[in-house]
Amino acid sequence: MNGWSTQDYRMIRQNGKWVFPLFLKPGKYRYKFLLDGTWIPDPKNTLYEANEYDTYNSVIWIE
Repeated sequence: MNGWSTQDYRMIRQNGKWVFPLFLKPGKYRYKFLLDGTWIPDPKNTLYEANEYDTYNSVIWIE
């Protein structure tokens, strides 16, 4: 989505929910959340895959 940049996109709180207003083209995207300086996979997404650091990235498919 943003090349794992910590500076570009940020989630915002809107109507009591965290949102990430971004248009994504169809395809597979790998992501994590940066929470208090620690990268974590999405705890609500059971779709994930291993990465080169022997940790996991969450995966989302956009149709």
